[in-house]
Amino acid sequence: MVRSDINEPSPFAAQTYDLVSLQYGSFTRTPDDRGLRNLLDAVAPGGTLLAVHHDLAAMREPVDVTTTTRLYDPDAYVGVDAIAAALRTDPQT
Repeated sequence: MVRSDINEPSPFAAQTYDLVSLQYGSFTRTPDDRGLRNLLDAVAPGGTLLAVHHDLAAMREPVDVTTTTRLYDPDAYVGVDAIAAALRTDPQT
């Protein structure tokens, strides 16, 4: 098992893996999409990326800010939708 900060410049030292598992993981978006690129680059050719995440639909519903606060901004983090979009558009994956 390898654990690393996905947003580090080289979190896996150019290693690739047959199975990369992201279980309810969250990592912040960066302007250069470094974490997303590192995640995808860690999957070996023919390997599997398994990403499990919470359904964030409730986080998108309006709330009364006088009685409720949200401590988590889903738009600040890379989610499964961004991962799926990158897989669809990246010719290397």
